[in-house]
Amino acid sequence: MNQPRLNLTSKNYEIIAELLEKSAELVRTEDVALVRRKYDLLTKVVKANSTAARMSAVMEFRATAKELLNSRDTFIAWKNEDTTPAMGLTEN
Repeated sequence: MNQPRLNLTSKNYEIIAELLEKSAELVRTEDVALVRRKYDLLTKVVKANSTAARMSAVMEFRATAKELLNSRDTFIAWKNEDTTPAMGLTEN
């Protein structure tokens, strides 16, 4: 018996694959270390095993969230400035 074939690609993947076929260049625009830091902080909140531990993790996340966001924004802006001239998208 034939089993149904699963479509394991997302719409985002399909769009990116189509753009790559048309000679688009895939550029990493996030600093993985910063994304990982945010993930770790949020995981600490979710996995806290007591109310006190959860509150402590929430306070740590809140104290760090703005700085992380600013650092991520700075990295993305730097990557965009680095790649837009090569794409012919400089300001005149």
